[in-house]
Amino acid sequence: MAEENFTQASEKLWGAAAEAVKTVAAAKGVELLSHRDLWEFTTKLDKGHPGMDLLNLFHIANSLHTNFYEDWLTPEAVKREYGEKTACI
Repeated sequence: MAEENFTQASEKLWGAAAEAVKTVAAAKGVELLSHRDLWEFTTKLDKGHPGMDLLNLFHIANSLHTNFYEDWLTPEAVKREYGEKTACI
């Protein structure tokens, strides 16, 4: 973010979100091996903790992941998502 490389920042934010989900899964004895596994586990977490809005936050992370390849988000959008993501950590 400091270097204003928003495509790289997008991917790093996605990676942080994915690793957070994998960490929770590992603590529960679940191994996640694919994007589908990440989505299924996040959906289960969201159902168990509806007030945390986890599924919506994971959608945001996924948009950031797509941005790494497509570079379609504005810097302002990435900055906003960065602020929302880091507030959750």
